[in-house]
Amino acid sequence: MSTETKKLAKEIIVMFSEEYYSRIDKLAKEENITTDEFEEMLNNYFDSDPDFLMYKQKKYYCMVHNERLYAYIGDENYVCIDDENNEDYKKIIKILSRFYLEDDYTKYFTPIETWQGISDELINAVEENKPVIYYRGGEGYIYGTWLYNEK
Repeated sequence: MSTETKKLAKEIIVMFSEEYYSRIDKLAKEENITTDEFEEMLNNYFDSDPDFLMYKQKKYYCMVHNERLYAYIGDENYVCIDDENNEDYKKIIKILSRFYLEDDYTKYFTPIETWQGISDELINAVEENKPVIYYRGGEGYIYGTWLYNEK
């Protein structure tokens, strides 16, 4: 992604949360498909190489589809963090909102230059539990890496 500023999505929907289940029929109808087809479409995308946030040594997957960011905020056992009082949940939503929903995400993120996906800066950021967005946008094979700068 170039450093141009643009809004990538209009809203965030946390997968497998109460909000997701209450809206899934409406979301599927907007796509003109069944609820099962809608869930299969999202699952297929998440099984590919989606964008993700690396935070505290864990990956949180996300994808933009029709101006909505679908975020899987859970652990490797598919336990979803959907407690809005959970500090990690709040931080993850804040980071994803700033990257995907803000008009000028470059206020909060700086690109990390990598060679074949690796750099000392990226390794240090992950080891120090600094949030990093790996953005591919569903295109190409190479992720752009963006370091979150808390402000």
